[in-house]
Amino acid sequence: MTDPSFPGTWLFCYNKKFNLLNADGRWMVFYNSSCIDKTWKKMKLLYQTNRFIGIKDIKVSCKSSSEQIDHVIIFSCGPSYNKEKILRYGRNLSYVLRHEGLKPKSEKLYYKVGDEIKYSIHIGEDLPSSNNRLLEA
Repeated sequence: MTDPSFPGTWLFCYNKKFNLLNADGRWMVFYNSSCIDKTWKKMKLLYQTNRFIGIKDIKVSCKSSSEQIDHVIIFSCGPSYNKEKILRYGRNLSYVLRHEGLKPKSEKLYYKVGDEIKYSIHIGEDLPSSNNRLLEA
């Protein structure tokens, strides 16, 4: 991911069947460069096997080695006006990350619409214990 021929670009993973989802916002998860390649590979597999509910697509930042050492993985979802759904998607994301051993750099996930952070949740603030299974979007 630190290939200098790709500074400031993104790698995407998407599924055509999710094209109709209204994804006007995004959950952001930050990782160190030292683990980003392995993490991205695992995230793509989890996405392609429908482990992330309500997520339209995912992408990872590609930075040159001369830039910051952090990377962000973006999980596009929405509609941003539906707080209940957005928080459910975020809690599911938190649950999957925790149970797959994909610990991010920060203990928080952030949901942004445009330049505004609308919501944040802590890793571990996931689905209630009686509901620890994947929910339908």
